[in-house]
Amino acid sequence: MTDLEIFKTVVEQTTDGVFITDKQGIIEYVNPAFEQLTGFSENEALGKTPNIIKSGLHKASYYKKLWTAITSGKSFRGVFINKKKNGELFYTDHSITPIRNEKGEIFKYVGMWKDVGERVIKDQRKDEFISTTGHELKTPLTVLKLLVDILTNKIKKDKSIEALTYANKMDQQINKITSLLNDLLDISKIRSGRFEMQYEYFSISDLIEETADNIQSITASHKIIFKNDPEKMIVLADKTRISQVVTNLLNNAIKYSRDKDKIEITLKMKNKIAVVTVQDWGVGIEKEYHKKIFERYFSINGSTGLGMGLYICSQIIKKHRGKIWVKSSKGKGSCFYFSLPLAKKTKAI
Repeated sequence: MTDLEIFKTVVEQTTDGVFITDKQGIIEYVNPAFEQLTGFSENEALGKTPNIIKSGLHKASYYKKLWTAITSGKSFRGVFINKKKNGELFYTDHSITPIRNEKGEIFKYVGMWKDVGERVIKDQRKDEFISTTGHELKTPLTVLKLLVDILTNKIKKDKSIEALTYANKMDQQINKITSLLNDLLDISKIRSGRFEMQYEYFSISDLIEETADNIQSITASHKIIFKNDPEKMIVLADKTRISQVVTNLLNNAIKYSRDKDKIEITLKMKNKIAVVTVQDWGVGIEKEYHKKIFERYFSINGSTGLGMGLYICSQIIKKHRGKIWVKSSKGKGSCFYFSLPLAKKTKAI
């Protein structure tokens, strides 16, 4: 059996869908898995374009990004929502790769996909559960918080130091649960496309200073040092959400540098962009995890986090057309950065 025959046998026996098109996207080959998954026979698919399985649920910009990548010689990978011959939707982890001839010219494209419908359905059910559970928990938590406030005020009047200490500890735990609940609800909003921003003009420097002061007021273990660029920087952004990003990064810096005593947060202007840096001298992060830590539910082995905070931060910054990244190495601390474009037109602050 020749190498070509072996290759053809592998392609025809794989459970992953495979199709080959010419440079114009006309289908020239489909494997049996393609036929089984889509419901289109080989004869029905040949001579057509992949539009025969197009669901209409992706934006035009998604396909534009795809064609820009593959016509420039790069592979494209993403999750596609496609439609079978009978109208049923199916989800695939899909890659499209350009093939070059002996002259180095692109003359064909190879598409390969793996059916991930079951995984997508499970994720949808998980998101629905998180959303429903989150909303159900909010009411009793609000009531519990109110009762603790009433109890704390009564204890202060009775001047019971021990009871006040326990009430404060209860309040801290309620705040932690509330924060976790808000993260779960934020992820639910992101997944359902309801994660909206409320934009306004404000000084990014004033916001960072205010947020850092709030965290410093409840943090005795670390000194938070704010190094501010003297240039006044105004952004058009969601004030509450940007404060949420700063809060998350500062709390993480404190959490993962327990044997140190300071955190630095820096604001600088670079090419009409505000760049914020949060630096600690703690445990650090191995390079292999630098991109993964911004993924949903990803947590490093040994970490006590649930992998939600940094993911939410990345989505907030993405909504603001900014960037977020990290520079770190194991045992040498971490520098987290995020950037925001400065407002082109500003209103009175």
